[in-house]
Parts: sequence; structure tokens; C-alpha cells
Amino acid sequence: MRDKTRDKTRRFEMHRIGYARVSSGSQDLKTQKELLTAEGISDIRIEVGSGAKSNRPVFATLVEEAIDAATAGEEIEIVVVRLDRWGRSLPDVVSTLTRFSETGVRFRSLTESGVTLDGSPSSMLVITLLAAAASYERTLMMARVAEAKKAKGKTANGGRPRALTGKMVERARAYIEIENMSVPTAAAKVGVSGRTLNRYLAEFAK
Repeated sequence: MRDKTRDKTRRFEMHRIGYARVSSGSQDLKTQKELLTAEGISDIRIEVGSGAKSNRPVFATLVEEAIDAATAGEEIEIVVVRLDRWGRSLPDVVSTLTRFSETGVRFRSLTESGVTLDGSPSSMLVITLLAAAASYERTLMMARVAEAKKAKGKTANGGRPRALTGKMVERARAYIEIENMSVPTAAAKVGVSGRTLNRYLAEFAK
């Protein structure tokens, strides 16, 4: 005779899934697998690939599988050794954790003990803080990109602006031809090297 109480317990037993990732095949997954196994997790999904890449099939499948199972009423918990194994991009991490929070999927990092998603008010605070950090990260990244372009003198289309305008070249030519300045002296007057000035003189002479 079947034990209905036992069947009911099995039906609602939490399914815990470990996710382990390394960036390349030369890296070792042993430590991650051992730590996840020590937590009693036997279902461990393995992925080899950069966390910054959008194409991570194991990751994508796991996310959808967990959400589908949780939506169907199953208790699911995703466990990682470190948060950077889940994703290198903080906005990406926040995006998936927000989906998990909305659908009831639990999430836990073994290293960052504060990163635990279990439906409690404190776990929702974690999502809020991570979202704020992600926004700050995006702002900093945009600022760095803008500063780098400005420092390198990049134009919007990726090329460098001209070092000398036509008027500056003509001024330099006048220094040389009318005032009898040497090329290095005339170049210094317009703020470039003698070699650069020679190149522009030749270009504008065409």
C-alpha cells in the first residue's frame, strides 16, 4: 500500500540546482562542484563560457526551466558558489534575480551570504540594492567611455579629428614662405610636430 503522506512530502520537496561556470576549458570546475556537492546538491549544471557573453545556453535554459517549475508550483532554488559565476554583468544579474523574485524562484550564493532570494522582505531589499548598484555601474561605465573618447580625441564615427584645419595649414605655409621660418618652428606655432606639418602641407598641396 502506498504511503500518501510520503508522496505528498516528495511532491513539495525543494529542488535545488547548482550552477557552476568557468570562462574557458583550461580552468578547473572541481572546486565549484565540490562546494555545491557539500551543500547536498546533486543536480549541478555546468557551463564553459564568459559570464559577459549573452549566449550562454546552459544559463538560459536553467533560468527558463526554474521559472516554469516555480510557476507550476514547484519549489526551486538556484545555488552558485559566487555571484560572478552567475554573471559578470551586474545589470544582467539583477534582471534574472528580479524575474526569480516575481515568479518565486529562490536563489543563493554560497560566498556572498547576503545575496539570498527567498521571498522575505530582506531578500527584496537585496534586489533593490543590487538594482541601485547596477544603475550606478552603468552610469560610471558611460562616463568612462565618454572620457576615453574625449581623451583620445575620437569623433562620433570612431575616427580622429583633423590635427590641422585648412586655415591652420595656410597659416603655417605663410610662416614658412613669407616669414622664412623653418618647418619645425612653423609647426610649433600651430601646435604640431614638423613631421605632421609636412604631411599636411603635402596633402593640401594636392
